[in-house]
Amino acid sequence: YLTKKCRLQKLPYSFENIISIDLYKKIFPIKKIFHLSSHKQKSIEAFLGVSREDVSDGGDLIQVYQSYLGKKHIDALRKARSAKVEPENSTEIQELLHQLILHNEDDLKGLLEICPILYYADLFNKPIRIEQAGVDGDKLVIRLELAFELPVRVSIGNDQVYFSANERAAYLTIKIYEGEMKYFYADYKDYYYLTAEDTAVHKSLALFVDKDFRQKAKPSNCYTRKSGVFAPLYAPILSPVFKHNFRDKLTFIEVHTDFLLQEENLEQYVSHVLQHMVSGKL
Repeated sequence: YLTKKCRLQKLPYSFENIISIDLYKKIFPIKKIFHLSSHKQKSIEAFLGVSREDVSDGGDLIQVYQSYLGKKHIDALRKARSAKVEPENSTEIQELLHQLILHNEDDLKGLLEICPILYYADLFNKPIRIEQAGVDGDKLVIRLELAFELPVRVSIGNDQVYFSANERAAYLTIKIYEGEMKYFYADYKDYYYLTAEDTAVHKSLALFVDKDFRQKAKPSNCYTRKSGVFAPLYAPILSPVFKHNFRDKLTFIEVHTDFLLQEENLEQYVSHVLQHMVSGKL
């Protein structure tokens, strides 16, 4: 369509090397962070504080356009009958045309002004940089440094996990659990469960334990217990992982000094949590 119009207007434009970007598709996966009732262009403009003169809705302008064509056709017929007849609806036609042009003009201008909305997609798609991480009470608090500046503050989360971002900084707060967890061995057939110690040991060690105090391990009791501080993990992206009970779907990763200092693992964990937040799985 644009190529045809350029040709008609004799404009030497070429679109061959231009990459098309659909802003809606870019922000659709993260739409929850905006807390908007709709994600039309005008809604995004309002979110970013972009002002526009046009107040018409695109759907309403269909009738305006039809009215404009009808009145223009009638005036053309009247003028064809008599060159001396002045068009009766010329002023009204110009007002309708102005309304149509204004809406499209503001759409084009606004489309450029809302491009910063792409920064919010970068929050979840681009590599992150952790500036600080530590335990504060019953929370794991992680501060992120952004490589861009967000025009409007956003937030998403609940009592368990909360994320907020503004300007060049973002914070991820995760509720942690302090106490005892269990690490379950996958190859349970190679282990014995020691009833007195409530733990599982490899069969090479269990041979030295009296038969009355050992039994072949099952998936549900093939574990060792661990006391510490733990943060939720929603997929086995890191190891080792811990659970309260064998059938629990939610797993945990231990939060210790080494974990907080291992930048690569911590960045992977933060990205993992953020992706689950925007996907609505938390």
